[in-house]
Amino acid sequence: MVNQRIYVESTSRMKTTLQLRSHFYSGQTHTPRTFCVLTAACHFNAEQGRYPLVDLHFESHRFQPHTHDVVVNLKVPGKPKTSFRVFFKRSMRLPVDPVLGVQGDLVVMRTGSKYGNSVVNMRGQGDYRLADYIVKQIAPILTKFQGNSPRGS
Repeated sequence: MVNQRIYVESTSRMKTTLQLRSHFYSGQTHTPRTFCVLTAACHFNAEQGRYPLVDLHFESHRFQPHTHDVVVNLKVPGKPKTSFRVFFKRSMRLPVDPVLGVQGDLVVMRTGSKYGNSVVNMRGQGDYRLADYIVKQIAPILTKFQGNSPRGS
């Protein structure tokens, strides 16, 4: 899994920060919750879009500094393609999620339709249901990537 993150330069032109709604799956609870992620934006380069600052929301940010992400595209018949970015950590020291089986926390954010690197607000219950569906579908893949899959599989 390749890190898809594009970093926004820290310049004087980057003056905007926004809080965007996302879906948070904690490794210690059974239900996801909605919370706001701080994002940095660059006014003069729309292609760079918004850079989500998800690192501090993860419980393991002290011993695991690297955050991975994957873009998931979902096509529902009769509707336009919807894309989400799933952020996660990779370490054997993270607690295992009791429902999904992945290690650590997951953050799901919706991507913009015009610029795929940019993130936007989740649009209510429909997006949260899609995020739940996506996380359940990619959990086995993330488990293998994290290195905690059962022996012999």
